[in-house]
Amino acid sequence: MSDIDFYADLVATGAVLGADRHWTPAELDELFDADNREYVEAVSTEALNLDYGLLEYFWERESRRGAPWHGVHLSAQVHRLAIGFGDTPALLRENYGEFEPNPSFAELRAELQRRDIPLLDLPQEMPAHRSYWQPDSQAVVIEIVGQEEFVTSPTEEIGSISGISAPGLLHNLPRARFDALKQSLNHLATAGDADRLRWLDRHDPAPGQERAEWWRSRLTVFAIKLGWRESAEAVWVPLYLWFADQAVRRGALDPAEVARRVAESAARLELYGHNGSEDRPALLPVAEDLTTTLLAGVPLDRVDAEQRWGVPGLHGTEVRPLLRARQLVETAARLRPFLRDSAVIAELGEWLRVWPEFGRSAGLLEMRSD
Repeated sequence: MSDIDFYADLVATGAVLGADRHWTPAELDELFDADNREYVEAVSTEALNLDYGLLEYFWERESRRGAPWHGVHLSAQVHRLAIGFGDTPALLRENYGEFEPNPSFAELRAELQRRDIPLLDLPQEMPAHRSYWQPDSQAVVIEIVGQEEFVTSPTEEIGSISGISAPGLLHNLPRARFDALKQSLNHLATAGDADRLRWLDRHDPAPGQERAEWWRSRLTVFAIKLGWRESAEAVWVPLYLWFADQAVRRGALDPAEVARRVAESAARLELYGHNGSEDRPALLPVAEDLTTTLLAGVPLDRVDAEQRWGVPGLHGTEVRPLLRARQLVETAARLRPFLRDSAVIAELGEWLRVWPEFGRSAGLLEMRSD
C-alpha cells in the first residue's frame, strides 16, 4: 500500500486504522507508541489536542470539575511533510510505506473514485486552497491550488494535498442557501397545524433523491438554528420535532436517519431533562423508542462490524454500512442515561461491547489518561 492509500482510507472512514475522534488519549498513545499522560493530566482548560507528527487529535469537555473529554475531530497535517515539520508515525509507515511530501490530490481523487467514494466541492473558504467534502465520513480534504505569501510555503506544490480533517469543520450548506431555507421555514413557527400541513402538501417534492435532500437540508437548518439556543427555542423545538415526524410519516426519509437527527438534538439540548422521558417535549419519542429505531437501522451484524472496522483499502460499498452502523450506535449511546427498559439497555450494551469508545464518548465511562 502507499501514502495515497492512507489518505484515501482516512477520507473514506474518518479514522486512522479504526482510530477515530472517539478514542481516548491513552488508547492513541498506545497505538502510536507515545506517552502524553503528564501533559493530559496537567491540562486545565476545556480543550485538548495531541500531536502525533503528521496527525493531530482534538477533544473538548464541559467546564465542570471532573468532566470527561469528548473527541471533536482528527486531522492529517499533510502540508507539514513539505516543510519538514512533524514525523510520520511508525505505525503508518509499517502499514502504508513511506510518506512523500506534496502528495497529489489528483491521485487521491482517482483512488477514491476507484473505490466509489465521492468528493463534493465546497464553497471556497481559504485563499490558495480548495476544499472537498466526503458526505458519508464527513471528512474534508483541502487541496493547494495557488501560491500566496503568508498562506502557503514555497515548498508546497500546487495540486498537492494540504490537509484532511475528519469530521471536517466546514459545512456543505452555503450561508446564502442556509439563510434562504431558514426564511422559508420562519412562517411555520406561527402557523397552525392545518396551515403547516397544507404548506407541506404544496412544497413536498415527488419521491426521489431530490425529495430526500429537500427534507435533509431543512432538518439541518432546524438543527443549526436550535444550536444557537435562542429565546424562541420554545417555538422551534416543537416545530423541529413536528417536521421530523412528518418526514417519517410521509416516507420521505428513513426512520433511523430521522431518529439519529432527533436523538442528537435531544441529547445536545437536554430535552429529556433530569427525569428522562417524563420531562420530554410532547412530540419527542421516549428514549427507548428512539434507541430501538436506531439499532433496528444498523445495516450489519456485530461480528461483521467488529471484524471489518479499521481494515485498510475497503470499497465504498463496504465502508458505507460501517459508517452508518457507527453513526447509529454512537447516537444510541448518547441516549443511554435516559433508558429504563432492561431489554433495550441490554441490546445497546451488546453494541457498546463492540465499540466501547462510544460509551466513553457519551460519558458512560470516564475517559482516563492512564
